[in-house]
Amino acid sequence: MNIRVQLLGGCECQWTDGRAIEFSSRKALALLVLLAMAPHMHRTREQVAATLWSRSAEEQGRASLRQTLSELRKLLGEDNAILRASGSQIALDPARVEVDAVQLQQVAVADSIDEQSRVTDLYRGDFLAGFSLRDNEFEDWAIIERRRLRDLAVSALIRLCDHYLQAGDVERGIPIAESLVEVDALAEAGHRALMLYYAMQGRRNEALRQYAACAELLHSELGLQPSAELQNLQRCLLAGEELPGAQRLVLSQPRGHGDYPELVQEVRYCKSFDGVNIAFAELGNSKPVLVMTGNWLTHLQESAQSPVWRPLIDELTQKYRLLRYDQRGMGLSDWDVDDTSLDSYVADLEAVVDAADLPHFRLFGICQGAAIATVYAARHPERVERMVLLSGLERGWRNRSATLDRVADTFAHMTRKGWGKATPAYRQLFSTLLIPDATQEHLHSLNELQRCSSSPENAVRVQEFMGSVDISAYTGQVRTPTLVMHPQSDPFIPIKQGKKLAADIPNARFLPLPSSNHLILNHEPAWPIMLKALHGFLAA
Repeated sequence: MNIRVQLLGGCECQWTDGRAIEFSSRKALALLVLLAMAPHMHRTREQVAATLWSRSAEEQGRASLRQTLSELRKLLGEDNAILRASGSQIALDPARVEVDAVQLQQVAVADSIDEQSRVTDLYRGDFLAGFSLRDNEFEDWAIIERRRLRDLAVSALIRLCDHYLQAGDVERGIPIAESLVEVDALAEAGHRALMLYYAMQGRRNEALRQYAACAELLHSELGLQPSAELQNLQRCLLAGEELPGAQRLVLSQPRGHGDYPELVQEVRYCKSFDGVNIAFAELGNSKPVLVMTGNWLTHLQESAQSPVWRPLIDELTQKYRLLRYDQRGMGLSDWDVDDTSLDSYVADLEAVVDAADLPHFRLFGICQGAAIATVYAARHPERVERMVLLSGLERGWRNRSATLDRVADTFAHMTRKGWGKATPAYRQLFSTLLIPDATQEHLHSLNELQRCSSSPENAVRVQEFMGSVDISAYTGQVRTPTLVMHPQSDPFIPIKQGKKLAADIPNARFLPLPSSNHLILNHEPAWPIMLKALHGFLAA
C-alpha cells in the first residue's frame, strides 16, 4: 500500500486507504519529510544526521539516525519497500509516495492552464504549518522551503489571474484572485485582479471596497500606501472613467521589501534539455536586447530589491531590454536537479533565449556566468552580437593549485554546515569575502540572499563547479567582440584569471577595475568606470 504526505498547511501522513500513520516520534516524521522533499526522494546519512541532530556530536547523531530509521521501517512495514537504506543513501520509493508539495512544484510551472489551476487545491497553507522541531538546521531548511513554495504558488496564481483577465472569464478568475489574496495579502496583484474583475462585472463599489481593504492592510502592516498604478485604477473607478489599457497582471515584488521602488516583472518558465524548469524575466522596452547569464546568489524576485543587484538592474534596463534568469538549482528555477555540469548550464541559456525568441542579442556574464557566456558564444557565434565578461575565470582552482583545492574543500564543508542558517556567522563570513568593501546594507542583503537563493546542497555544487570548470577549449573559438573586466583586487577570483581569459579570447579587450570587491557596488569608484565601458562597448 502507498502513502500520502501532506505538507502544505500542516504535516500529515496517511495510507492511501485513508488510515492515518501515527509516528512514534517527531524525529521519525521529520525524517520522512526530509526524504519526501529530497531530489528523487533520497539523501545521504550524513545530510540527514546533520539536519536532524545538528546539536549532537557526529557519532551520537549517526546512532540516533540508526534508531529512528529502525522506528520508521517498523511503522511503514518491513516488506513494503517504501523506505530503502543502503550504504550511505536513504531513500523513499517515489512510486509509493504522493507528496502535495512535490505535486505543487510540478503543476505551478505546467504549460496547461488546467494543470496550473490545481495550485488552488494543493496549496492549503504554508509548508509544515504548525510543525516544528527543536533543531536549528531543520527549522532553517523548513523556512527556505516555505518561502520557495509560497513564491511558486503566488507566481502560478498570478499567471492564472492574468489568463482569465485576458480571456474575459470573470467567473473563473475571481476565485483564483481570492486565493492569491489569501496566500499573499501584501502583494498587490491579487487585490488589483479582484478590482479589475469586479469592474468588468460593473460592480464598481465592490472594486473600491477592495482597494480600501488593500490600502488599510498595506498601511497597518507596512506603513505604506498602495502603488501609483493601484491608485490610478482607484481614481478611474471613482471618476467613472474607462480603465487604463494594457491591464495585464505581472509578478511584482511585495511592497515594503527593500528601499527600492516596486519592480514589476513577468516571470515565465521554460524547460531545459532534461526537463528542468528555468525561470526567466524580461525588463525594459529598449530595442537592444541584453541577456544576463545565470549565476549563484540570485533570485529573480529577491535580487530585484537587493542593493547588491538592483542598481545594476536599473542601470541596464534604461538602455536595454534586459533578460535575466535563475540558473538551475537557484531562485525560482527548479532546485531538484541531477546535472550541474557546464553543458547543462549552457543548455539552460539556450533554452531561455529560444523561449524568449531572441535571434540576436548581447550577452553579459558575471563570475561563473562568464564561463557559461563564453561557451555559448563559441557554440553560437551567429546569435551573440557582443559579449561582456565581469569577474570571470577560464580554469577553476582544482585545475590550478592543490593548496586552493584544500581551501575549497574546507569552504564547501562550511557551506554545508552554515548555508541558510538563522545565525549570521557563516553568511557574514561569505559575504565579507565576496564584497569586503561593502556597506552594512550590502552585507545584510547578500546574507539574506544566501538564505533564499539556494539549498546548502546546491550551493556546494555551484562551488564545486567553480572549482572544476575549464573552458580553455572554447576561448580560442570565440569570434564575438568581447570586453573582459575584472576587479584589480578581486578576493574571490584573482585578476590574473581575468587577464588569462581576455588573452585567450581572440581580440578581446581587457579593463581592470579599481575595486577590492568581487561584485562591483554602486558606491565605489569602479562603478562609473564599469558602466561607461560596458555601455560604450555594447553600443558600438
